[in-house]
Amino acid sequence: MKENLGDEKFVNYDEEQYTKASARYFSEVQDTEVSARYFAIAEQAQKDMDYEIAAIALEKYVKLRPLSAERHLLLCKAQIEAGMFRKAANSFKTVLRLNPHRTVFYNEIGEFLWSRGEFDMALNYFCEYVKKQPGNKDDYFRIGGNYLEVRNFKKAATFYTKAIEMGQEDVEVFYCRGFVYSMLGRDKLALADFEQALKIDPSFLQAYFEKGRWLCFLNEFEETFFEFYPIIVKH
Repeated sequence: MKENLGDEKFVNYDEEQYTKASARYFSEVQDTEVSARYFAIAEQAQKDMDYEIAAIALEKYVKLRPLSAERHLLLCKAQIEAGMFRKAANSFKTVLRLNPHRTVFYNEIGEFLWSRGEFDMALNYFCEYVKKQPGNKDDYFRIGGNYLEVRNFKKAATFYTKAIEMGQEDVEVFYCRGFVYSMLGRDKLALADFEQALKIDPSFLQAYFEKGRWLCFLNEFEETFFEFYPIIVKH
């Protein structure tokens, strides 16, 4: 007859169960140590600009915790640096499958691609991001600037217009849209935006210059003089 110790778990002590639990604990400790080693190898490889080795190490790092979206995101970035774009796309799909509500991941990967000079792919991720999270006018203004930087003036104008429609009313958005309209040869729209920029901030000299330049182009020489006059006086 077993002595009653007042606690069922002591009475029903199972040595086999304890052994399994102990083995699982030490396995987890070992996994953590191995995981740290893989991560350290990846970090060193990235410092040495050996991006393929970094990606391989992170693949092993991810396999130890396959349900971690953050680990898959790290792997995705490493694969981008290594030029493994197809693998990176698959890793990103895994990130979204594990955490479908974190649409900010689209923006994060877009910025990472942009910083690595992969502009077309970055813009695709930025556009997907604002499709899924469309409420921020600053995002449209920023993406407009990205399109301006790669000289896609038509897309830049579209995103600047969307920012304005959503309430972006500062001088930069009208000036930038005016500039892209001027590059598209849409003179009247460009002039209207430069005038709006000057209404918001009469001291914004770039808008005077651009407006004066386009008036000159349109043979409005007398009005051009008055537009350039504030620049002449201040400089």
